[in-house]
Amino acid sequence: MQAATTTAGKKGKEKCTPTTAVVLEPSPTGDIDSETSSFCSLVKSAVQGKWSLTLKGVRLGHLQDYRKVFNGGWGSTTSDPDPVALPSATFEMLLRHKALEDLEITGWTLPSNPARKPPFDALFDATLPNLKVIHLPVGGSTPGIQLDQLLLIINAFPKLVSLQCGFSEQSFTTPPVPVADIPLHGLKVLSVGHHPDSAIDQQQRLRIASFLDVLFPNLERIETHAEYHPEDWAYIHELVKMCQASRLNHANRFRTPDVFIEAR
Repeated sequence: MQAATTTAGKKGKEKCTPTTAVVLEPSPTGDIDSETSSFCSLVKSAVQGKWSLTLKGVRLGHLQDYRKVFNGGWGSTTSDPDPVALPSATFEMLLRHKALEDLEITGWTLPSNPARKPPFDALFDATLPNLKVIHLPVGGSTPGIQLDQLLLIINAFPKLVSLQCGFSEQSFTTPPVPVADIPLHGLKVLSVGHHPDSAIDQQQRLRIASFLDVLFPNLERIETHAEYHPEDWAYIHELVKMCQASRLNHANRFRTPDVFIEAR
């Protein structure tokens, strides 16, 4: 089952109206490619046609169908098929939509494009100054980003308030970046995870928390994902909150004291 929700806003009295295009019935595996092509055509029509000037939000979902698998004629079980790959052409088309403020992709994978470039290369090259929310698949066959590539996200999307992405399993080296060289960013929600077979030691947790506090001083929440080390990221969030408290205490300590004049 595949569904896309696109939200367009227009000036004047007309209200924003969500529109949903849905393929309701489960289909044989052989028909998935055909359905995906039709689905992407609907998305393209919305983005480049009907709402090319007013579309601000796109949410693409793919709900997995449990299909019967017969066991040699002795009954059946159900299996959940692997997530379907969102064509790179569709993903890159969305990243060229200048008015985009909200992009959420769930239930799909984001494979490398035909040139074998990771999907996040297209994300880092995008120019979306108004983007506030970007939620991308975590885990599976979707490659993660390197931790230091968060610096690219800061520069590319200055208004971003919510980010979801996975980290690659070898990405936990934090670069030495002077605080003065990083623009103030207002990200509030970070939804992350990393490869189930990789691990983060205590020193890495401390460095990651410090790095995130420098990048996102207003971070309010780190959301986790089952099977992708939720306990590590919950602990890192606690460390980030300690960094924030330390910064506040330091600022209060060196705040210019109030001057009181005693009446005589």
